[in-house]
Amino acid sequence: LGAVMIVTGCGAKPEKGTVWKLTKVTLDGKSEEAKYPEYYCFHSDGKLYYAIKIGDKLTARNSGAYTIEEKTKKITMLGTSVDYSTSGNKMTLKATIAKKQSVLELQKSSDYTEKQIKDAVVAVPTPSK
Repeated sequence: LGAVMIVTGCGAKPEKGTVWKLTKVTLDGKSEEAKYPEYYCFHSDGKLYYAIKIGDKLTARNSGAYTIEEKTKKITMLGTSVDYSTSGNKMTLKATIAKKQSVLELQKSSDYTEKQIKDAVVAVPTPSK
């Protein structure tokens, strides 16, 4: 679900270095709470990091470069340009994934810093020949 997102609402752009915690997911009108704490980090290095905490372990992945265009309210990430907006410490992401409407609700988080998220990236082993 962290692949393609559209952020909607009004407000300032998400700032570089901010971490957002997923609080609720709605798929085709059916809502559910996040099973595990999930985080989206708009890192100051220009990359989007996605992290999940299972038990005591935080694991993250580098999801590639992102850009935020405040004038047009667009975020480009994972090769897709999406609309966004925020309201205070909340952000709502909306997307159509595989022809299904998805809504992600996030809360600005201080659970982890951008450094802690980046440090949790797990290297994918390269197959040996």
